[in-house]
Amino acid sequence: MTILCKYRLRPGLSLVEVLIGIVIISLLLLGFFTMLTGNVQQLEFTAGQFAAVQVATKVYEDIQEESRIHSTLLEQIDLFPELGGKNPLLDAQSPYFRYAFDRSPPYGIIQQGVDQGISAADGAIYQQLNTFACRPVVRRAGTPDAGGFAAHLARVDLEVTWEEKRGVARTYVLPFLVHSPLGPMLPLGLPGTDAEIEPLIREYLFPDQTGQSLEQAAAEQGCNPGLCRDVGRVGVYLDALAVALATLTQEITALQSEQRRYANPVCAEVVKRQLQICRKSEEAASLIFLFVNELAPIVQRLADTDPTQFEALPTSRVGAALWHYQVQVPRLVTWLRNACGSLEWLSAPIFQPLLSFRDRDWIALKRLEAQRLRRSLKMIADAEFIAFLREEKDAVRDRNPFLERAYARDELLMGQPDRFKPAFPNLAYMAERLEQLIKPAASAAARLEEQLTVPSPDEP
Repeated sequence: MTILCKYRLRPGLSLVEVLIGIVIISLLLLGFFTMLTGNVQQLEFTAGQFAAVQVATKVYEDIQEESRIHSTLLEQIDLFPELGGKNPLLDAQSPYFRYAFDRSPPYGIIQQGVDQGISAADGAIYQQLNTFACRPVVRRAGTPDAGGFAAHLARVDLEVTWEEKRGVARTYVLPFLVHSPLGPMLPLGLPGTDAEIEPLIREYLFPDQTGQSLEQAAAEQGCNPGLCRDVGRVGVYLDALAVALATLTQEITALQSEQRRYANPVCAEVVKRQLQICRKSEEAASLIFLFVNELAPIVQRLADTDPTQFEALPTSRVGAALWHYQVQVPRLVTWLRNACGSLEWLSAPIFQPLLSFRDRDWIALKRLEAQRLRRSLKMIADAEFIAFLREEKDAVRDRNPFLERAYARDELLMGQPDRFKPAFPNLAYMAERLEQLIKPAASAAARLEEQLTVPSPDEP
């Protein structure tokens, strides 16, 4: 009995208690692994989000920089799938990641086929960005004729998409505004209300009738007041244009004189003044176009008027107005050639060390813009323009992908006229107005001058 009591049986766990214990442990493990899985997924999402922010920031900086010196970039993003499409980042498929690493000497030069894009040889970053793609969406803040800041701003939404390992698609959007003061703008009319311009018209047509309004002076001379306003407006505006061009010519002559003082040895002051000459030459050409474009309908209306209606007007003033309009188109061509010549002068190798990288890109794009304009106005043949594009593209190949893309896009557009107009709306507008309105108006002015047999200002 003593031995049996020593080994008395102890109470154990029933099967139900064991099962309950297993369930409790399972729930605890399930919670732990759920938390662990959630942490892994959150970590993957955070890593993807961080990479998307870096990708979007890189493209943002590219677009901001390029839009400062490339006035039609925003329009071309919509036209070119390469720029505005949803392109993968790897293997040079995206233009914004086409030149990512400078892998081998000579450093400072991106070598085609060697330094292009993010490739499998780059290891971890290639795996991380394997599913990433980026797409910029551009919307202008306002219409081109909107007042205030809206006409000068565009909203860009950078959409970065990627896929996680478990197949979940993610999207990150970086919105920002781009300042685009040189984007498509409707042409501005010449300043001056009727109340402001009529005293000047009276002075132009009837200088001896001081103290009278235009209506009174016209009535005294027996002239049609509407005809007086049209002739006088052409004459007054073109006189003002002549003064502005004379001022610009004097300023350019003064800059050229200053250049000669710094020419030996060549220094940065020479380049600084040449940049000013370029801008003033371009300003002169823009002024001429602004004036002749605004006055073309008036000149055409004068040409459609019965010549006998002009008999009461001073013939010398009528002749001066008509003659000055005719000579503006050749002057426009001359100033455009001067602007192109100034830019070619700056592209000489001797001046390159004196230019910043921003100035070099600005000069290259201005040369492209000038040649594009000359081709649109039929000042040069298509073959000459294509030769220029190919020569410049070859010169910057593997060195400046930004300019290389610009030349390639223009070469592509040469064969696609339907895309040219939306890509360069200002240029298309200018070429259209010049061919369809300004040149016919100048020809009409010459015919009217011949019918009126009035002396030109250069005749004795």
